[in-house]
Amino acid sequence: QRLHKAKMVESVRGPKGGFKLSRAPQEISLLEVYEAIEGPLVAETCLLTTQVCDGTDCILGGLLETVHRQVSRYLGDTTLADIAGVLRRALENKG
Repeated sequence: QRLHKAKMVESVRGPKGGFKLSRAPQEISLLEVYEAIEGPLVAETCLLTTQVCDGTDCILGGLLETVHRQVSRYLGDTTLADIAGVLRRALENKG
């Protein structure tokens, strides 16, 4: 339902019904899919349940910000078509 609301899939009625993509797979990023299901990808400022510092002298330095930026970029740059290609190659190599 969330993917439908985000206009990524549309329902098809009938005995062979189900869902189909509303746009080409190369036009749908993994970030769009993630955010449609989970909400905005938010950068974590602290891994601890209770933050013990003000963040200016974190033992992890800028690691969390760097990881968040890399994950956001990867998800934004990777499409459903990319994932389908990886799966297709894996299946071809397996059998």
